[in-house]
Amino acid sequence: MTRPRARQLAPLAAAWLASAAAIGAAAGGWWTPGTLAVSLAAALTIGVGTALAVAGRRMTEPLSSVPRAGDRPARLLLGPSLALAVTTGALGSPALAVVALCVLWCLRRRPLWSVAIAAAVTMVVVALLGIIAGTVPTLAEVATGATLVAAIVIAPKWIGLILGERLLQERRRSERLGGLFGERALTPAQLISIQRSGVVARPLSGPAGRFGGAAAEASPGPRASADALPRYLRDVRDWAGADEVVFWRWDTTQRALVATSWSTPEADAPRFVSEDWLPVVSWVTQERLVHVDREAASPRLGVGPVEWGVTSLGALSLARGGDGMRVSRDELREWLPRFTSHVATLSDLFEERDAATRQTRHVQALLSASREFPASRTIPEFATLLFREAMVITSAQRAALVRWFPEEGRGAVVWATPDHPVPLGIPVTGGSYTGAVCAGGTTYVWDDARLLDPSARIYGDGEPVRALGALGIVPLHRAGQVLGALVLEGDVPRDVRADDRRTLRYLADFAAISLASLLELEISKVKATTDELTSLPNRRAFEEHLAQRLSEVDRVGGSVALIVADVDHFKRINDTHGHQVGDAVLQAIAATLRDSVRDFDVPARYGGEEFVILLPHTDSAGAMDTAERLRRAVESRPVRIGGSAVPVTLSFGVASYPGSASSRESVFTAADRALYKAKADGRNCVRSASPRDIQPRL
Repeated sequence: MTRPRARQLAPLAAAWLASAAAIGAAAGGWWTPGTLAVSLAAALTIGVGTALAVAGRRMTEPLSSVPRAGDRPARLLLGPSLALAVTTGALGSPALAVVALCVLWCLRRRPLWSVAIAAAVTMVVVALLGIIAGTVPTLAEVATGATLVAAIVIAPKWIGLILGERLLQERRRSERLGGLFGERALTPAQLISIQRSGVVARPLSGPAGRFGGAAAEASPGPRASADALPRYLRDVRDWAGADEVVFWRWDTTQRALVATSWSTPEADAPRFVSEDWLPVVSWVTQERLVHVDREAASPRLGVGPVEWGVTSLGALSLARGGDGMRVSRDELREWLPRFTSHVATLSDLFEERDAATRQTRHVQALLSASREFPASRTIPEFATLLFREAMVITSAQRAALVRWFPEEGRGAVVWATPDHPVPLGIPVTGGSYTGAVCAGGTTYVWDDARLLDPSARIYGDGEPVRALGALGIVPLHRAGQVLGALVLEGDVPRDVRADDRRTLRYLADFAAISLASLLELEISKVKATTDELTSLPNRRAFEEHLAQRLSEVDRVGGSVALIVADVDHFKRINDTHGHQVGDAVLQAIAATLRDSVRDFDVPARYGGEEFVILLPHTDSAGAMDTAERLRRAVESRPVRIGGSAVPVTLSFGVASYPGSASSRESVFTAADRALYKAKADGRNCVRSASPRDIQPRL
C-alpha cells in the first residue's frame, strides 16, 4: 500500500478501533455509561471539527474529486457516533440521528432500495450492539428509532428521486421545445405544433451556463484552418516537457467539450487522454479557474480556461504521465493564463478568417444561382444546379428535391444526388420531418442530427434506415404556397450548420421562382399531350412515343408491337344512351387499358372511339396475347349507368416491327388493316397483320 493511501486510511481505522473498544468496555462493565458518553462526545466534537476542516479544504479542489473526498468525513464519524448511540440508550439515544446522517451521506449516490436496506441494517446493528452493552430496547424505542432513521435516511432520498424525476422531465420538455438543444430534439409532430403557434426554436449560439455532462468528449472534431495553432501547442508541450497539449473547445451543437487541436498533428485524435482527468477539464471551463494537480512531486496535469472577452471558449490541458512535467507547479500556474490567452487569440483569428471565407462562398453561390437557375429547362437540370450551389454553401454530402402538394398534405422525392440511398418517387408523408417542415413552411437545420427522434422518418415509409450527422430542410415558397423542399444530409455533425440558414433561405427564394416556372411549363406540356376526357396520352404524344421506339429498334435492334383497338357499335351506344354514357364508356375502357398493361407500355386515345397501345420490346406473338387479354378484360367489365349495365366490346388489330411490317412507316397501317379484318370477322376479336396486309387505308 502506498504511503498516501495509508495516510488516508489511518484516521478511519483509528476511529473505528476506538469505537469498538468503547462498545466492548461498555459491554464488559469496565466504564460507566456516563464516562463513555462524555469521552465519545468529546471525540465526536473533535471529529466534526476535523471533518469540517477537510470539507472546507476540499471545496477549493475540482468538483470531480469532491464526491469521493466528501465520503471520508462521514465514514470517519460513523464509528464514534455508533458507539455513542450504543452507550447512551441504543435505539432511544439522540446520537442515533448522527448515525443516520452518516449513513445517508455515505449512501447518497446509491439507489433507493439500497438505502432502504442500509437503514434496516443500521437499526438491527444498533439494537444488537445495545443488547450486548446491556440496553434492551422497548417497543416504543424501536418505533421511535425506526421513524427517526426512516425520516433521515429514506425520506430525503425518496423526495430527491421525485424532484429529480420532475426536473428531468422539465429538462426533456425544454429540450424538445428548443430551450436547451434548440431544434435538434424536436419530433415532426412538435415541429408542426411549434410552427402553427408562431414559435421558432433556435439553437444556442454561445457557450451555455451549465454543462450537459460532467465529462468532456474527446473526438477529432474540426481542426483549425491553419497549422499555426498545432505548432504553438507543440511549442508549449516542449517548454513544459508534457506528453500532449490539447485545446478543448465547447461545442454548442454536441453540448460537450471537443478536442479541436492538439500537439500531435500526425494523430487523428489526442493520444494521451485519461478518463480520470476529463471532468477536471469540464470543471475548469465552467468555473474559469486554473487547476494544477498536487499528487506527484512534479505536476502531471495542468488545465486553464480559454476565454475571449467575457465568452468561455473551452480549456487548454497539459498532461504527462510518469514523474510529471519538467516545470514546477508555480511556473505552470504562472504561465498557463498566458498560453490560454494566446490560444484564444489564434482561435478567434482562424474563426474570423473561416467566417470570411464562408461568406465569400455563400455570395458566390447566390450569384451563380441567380444566373443559372433561370436558364434551366427541365426539373432534373434545375435540381442538379440547386444541389451544386447548396453544397457550396454547406458541407452536405447528399441532397434531394421534394415536390409538395399542400392541398393533399403529401409530397414525393422528384430528384436526388446520384449516391442518395432514397429512391426517386418515394412518397413524402405529413408525419415525416420533411412533411412537417413543408406543412409549416419554416426552414430547419439540425447541426447534430443524431439527436433526432430515431423512430421518425426524414421522408416517409419505405426509406432506408441510416445514420445522419446533420440535416437541413429548406422549403421552397412561391405565391404563399410551399412548392417543395431542398433536403440536405451530412454524415457528421455540422456538415450543415445553423449559420448557413440565412443563405439557404436566399437560395430557396431563387430556386422557388425557377421551380414554379418549370412546374407551369410541365403542366402545360402535360395538358398539350394528354386527352382531356380519358387522361391517356393523346394522338400527338403517342406519335412521339412511336417515333422514339421505332428509332430505338433501328439503332439497337429488338422489336416493337402496336395494337389498334376500336369500340364495337359505339354509334349505337351514343344513339341509345346519349353522349354522356358514351363518354363514360370511353373513360371505363381507358381505365381498363391503363390497369392491364405494363408500366413502360403506352396506351393512348388516338381519336374518337379508337385506342392504341404501344408495346416496346414485344413481338407479334406477345402482342397477340396482350390484345386477347385486353379484349377479355373489357368484355368482362360492362359499364354501369344508374341501375343498368351497358355491355362493351373491342375489336383489335396487331402489328409488329420488324415482323408483320416491312418498314417503320407501315407499322401503323398494318395494325389498322388487321383491325378491319377483326371488324369484318364479326367484331370482339383479335387479328394480326402480315406483310401483304400493308395497304393504304381507303
